[in-house]
Amino acid sequence: MDKGNLTGMLNDILQSGFFAVSCSFTGAQLKAGDDRICLLQSMMLLDTKYVTGFERKDFSADSVLRYWESIRDDYSDRQSNMLKSAIQYLTDAFQVRDKGLKKINIPIVVYISDVAMDAGIIPTFFRRWWEVLISMQNTSIIWDSDG
Repeated sequence: MDKGNLTGMLNDILQSGFFAVSCSFTGAQLKAGDDRICLLQSMMLLDTKYVTGFERKDFSADSVLRYWESIRDDYSDRQSNMLKSAIQYLTDAFQVRDKGLKKINIPIVVYISDVAMDAGIIPTFFRRWWEVLISMQNTSIIWDSDG
């Protein structure tokens, strides 16, 4: 996929129901391009699963920029299809804004959605799992290290 097609695909994804409706970005975050950064970080995570030899070191601005430079002329149809499939799955799962879908969570949610699809989990059940997980965020859980 060439740079123009990849940029167009990314813009389409950012206008999808998942990114445009479900995710909780502030106006300042959107202006800063945090939605695009989250999308690129999500792509990086998916590539750790699907691209042989791809190694993600971190999500720093430099790493995300280097990643963009490495894929902008060389993003395969397979990668594109996996990404679009995950985003469609999430669009089906989250049809309204979800306060828990913040920029810190979005990349791993995209990655886990791919795992859920592979396991045959329907989008509704994925969303229910997410709601339980987020509701536990404010719950104090004590882990017993002895077993």
